[in-house]
Amino acid sequence: SVNIIVSGLQVHANRFPNANIAEEWVNFPRSRQRLFEAILQEGVKAPLIVSGDVHMAQLLRKDCFKRRYDDGDGLAKRRARPLVELTTSGLTHSWGTCFASSKQYHTSWYAPYFHWMSRTSMNFGHWVCPWTELVRNNMTVTAENVEVLPKDTADVEEYELYENGGAEGAKVGKQFYLELNFGELEFDWNQRTVSMRVLGVDGPVTPMLGAKWSFDQLSGGIVMPGSNIDAHDIARVESTLAPNDEWVCVNYQGVAHPLDYFVGTLAGAVLLFSLILLPNILSVVVAVVVVRHVLRRVKAMKWR
Repeated sequence: SVNIIVSGLQVHANRFPNANIAEEWVNFPRSRQRLFEAILQEGVKAPLIVSGDVHMAQLLRKDCFKRRYDDGDGLAKRRARPLVELTTSGLTHSWGTCFASSKQYHTSWYAPYFHWMSRTSMNFGHWVCPWTELVRNNMTVTAENVEVLPKDTADVEEYELYENGGAEGAKVGKQFYLELNFGELEFDWNQRTVSMRVLGVDGPVTPMLGAKWSFDQLSGGIVMPGSNIDAHDIARVESTLAPNDEWVCVNYQGVAHPLDYFVGTLAGAVLLFSLILLPNILSVVVAVVVVRHVLRRVKAMKWR
């Protein structure tokens, strides 16, 4: 079986330092931990989170370790249970068009500037911010786990898995897409796989983002490749948990240093607000130049 958990807010993301700026599950840590505990119960097979509300598509992942099975060797040596999240939004406006929903930012004469500003600032954010839960794939293909194939498999390529993106000719590298989009999931009960696609509203049939996992990988029965978590990362997250919490869920690329997070977030915010204010600043500069030019002309005419 597969269990799809749908959330209006992103579960894994850590984008905004304060819940008054934007809502994320990370700003409600105890509630999010209870959610993790519920999703990762023993009877919940192949969980997959679907979320939205951020005006872009992303593929996110945490790897979770069960604390009570730590026998002294360290949780980092245990097989992790991956928790994958697909974020897909929106159909009316996005960071690739303009993050604001007001009509004037999409239809007025200055709309192209705000489209460029919105796309540029969020691309910069993905480049500079240490979002270690964001899935990335620098390889075209990730073939994995031949043992999951049925005994009578005739075409191995049909069973090839793309756990970190790049399936069906989709984007490789960091798994995000800023244009208008929608997502779809395809379940193959014979192969016991889930295929994820993010499709552009006006784009080609080829998916913008694509991934494929086996049921056993999502359930934690088989290792999902790509993790860069070490014992220090696990210890940092575990130190924030309550004694009775069973699961330690860590960004699969490790825990970002607080200074890296602060600098990246600050740089992204400075660029965004600078671009928002740039038209106003240029308008003031032009107005000052024009007024000074007019005053000079008036002054020159008086001296004649």
